[in-house]
Amino acid sequence: MNTIPLLSILTLIPLIGGGATLLAPNQSKLARRLAFGTSLLALAVAALLWATFDTSRAGYQFAENLPWVASLGINYSLGIDGLGLLMVLLSALLVPFAMLDRK
Repeated sequence: MNTIPLLSILTLIPLIGGGATLLAPNQSKLARRLAFGTSLLALAVAALLWATFDTSRAGYQFAENLPWVASLGINYSLGIDGLGLLMVLLSALLVPFAMLDRK
């Protein structure tokens, strides 16, 4: 079983990177580089998911299930299947390429 919560990390990378980009000076090279670096980091995590995905298994992989609000029976659950992983990887590829188009 995978002990590193890769899906949660992949979810938090753009959130943290976006917050850091907001704190950078407006229209600065630092903000652009920070955003581009964040998108490359997300692409690296998506590629790691792709590389460690077991195609011989059916169902969800990299599953995470944690109690969030236990008194209400609400859990934090993530998992990914093969088609979902392909969509995540395509999205992670698209963002850096879209950022490169800026002049």
